Amino acid sequence: MTEIENGALRTASRAGGRGNGAAQVKAEPEFGAQLRETWRLLRRNFERQARETALPLSRIQASALLRISRKEGISQARLAHALEIQPIAVVGILDRLEEMGLIERRHAPADRRVRELWLKPAAAPMLERILGITRGIRQAAFEGFTAAQREAFFIDLARIKQNLQGLAETEEAPAKPILARKNGSRSAGKGATSRR
Repeated sequence: MTEIENGALRTASRAGGRGNGAAQVKAEPEFGAQLRETWRLLRRNFERQARETALPLSRIQASALLRISRKEGISQARLAHALEIQPIAVVGILDRLEEMGLIERRHAPADRRVRELWLKPAAAPMLERILGITRGIRQAAFEGFTAAQREAFFIDLARIKQNLQGLAETEEAPAKPILARKNGSRSAGKGATSRR
């Protein structure tokens, strides 16, 4: 334990001794804060590199193009969900990509109300420019990592994501009608009594 941690515990102990009920708490690493700060730095570095290389796309436009390339035929609604923006906001992004001849919208065969997104040939060189920037940033981010450490990091990150997805799905599951179960139990009990 470091001197700072020892000092924090001594301070908490003295505060508790004065009768204000303070508990001795050892702070854990700020997991969420670290992720947010890392993501902020990734965005900042991408935007800087995009300016320096004269990439004619904003970060969100580049992200949209990459998403479409990874899943061609994705709908506008699903793309908006993936980018965590409102469906109305994604329209302007797609308008810009379509004006540049990078994508096209098609009606879905099964439901013509749904607009699917597909790449056009001109998207290939633009994607290479975007990926060139992201590769450079990733290389800088993993400076000093061995290949095994990088692989382990992505495996652990995928596990964390899977754990959190499972938790979110559990929390979003509809609650069972407790009252109905109680009434059902009472009804069953009455039925059992009458049968006896």
